[in-house]
Amino acid sequence: MVERNSSHEREVSKVGAVVIMYPDMRTTGGGLRDIDELTGTFEGEFRETSGKILTRYKREGIPITGIVYSDTSPEYISTLYPQELFDTFISVEVPFLKWEGDKHKRYLRKVVENIPRHEGKIVVGGYHAFDCVVTMAQVLELSGQKAEPNLLLTDQLGELLLHHRARRFFAPYDIEERGRDRELWRKKYDRFERLVHSSDFYRR
Repeated sequence: MVERNSSHEREVSKVGAVVIMYPDMRTTGGGLRDIDELTGTFEGEFRETSGKILTRYKREGIPITGIVYSDTSPEYISTLYPQELFDTFISVEVPFLKWEGDKHKRYLRKVVENIPRHEGKIVVGGYHAFDCVVTMAQVLELSGQKAEPNLLLTDQLGELLLHHRARRFFAPYDIEERGRDRELWRKKYDRFERLVHSSDFYRR
């Protein structure tokens, strides 16, 4: 598994909070299934990985917040993110079916007012990395709070898992391939940073 920082345990001490965008199965997938049924499935791999990452933050006492719709009830929380690891859920002002993309920043500005300020950075994950997660990071930064993504807590993890599954079928995973993967992952983070700080994106 590729992760941006091999020194994650050192970096986690600089984190003040973790925010997961819309861990609702209507957005992320991951339906109403018994957890035992996830073993060996794509959903199970995603949950196992996201769970390990969130647990690392949790061990350090870092609060984990889910941003949800006003009608998100516990049974809607996606199996892709272990529900028991969340400390709290904060809802936007509208239900799932009334959510409008062109009003998203307005929704999130109100949500950010309910997120305690932290000296450390806020790590943002959830669906989708280059849309909702970017928007939340941008709104946080505009509020004066440092934010950055953990792309392994976004839909980009799904792409990585599918990529690795294909590799297991078609070719050995050698050092050269790992190097290409690391470069691809670096470019994803660079793209995220460009979007967050893009003047065009800020005007949306």
